[in-house]
Amino acid sequence: MDDLLIEIHNAFAEFTMEAKDYIKGNKSAGRRSRKFGQKLRELLKQWRKATITEKQHVQGAR
Repeated sequence: MDDLLIEIHNAFAEFTMEAKDYIKGNKSAGRRSRKFGQKLRELLKQWRKATITEKQHVQGAR
């Protein structure tokens, strides 16, 4: 899960950088920010699945 968290952090950093450039007027950065937004969406889905699985595993061990 640590690797996934690092991936989410990096994707968010890229998204933030591109979004700021888009706001400044760089239209190409808008496309890239949307790309990173989609990547974040998928990574967050993976995070949700991993945390639910971990929760079930911990509760099952009790």
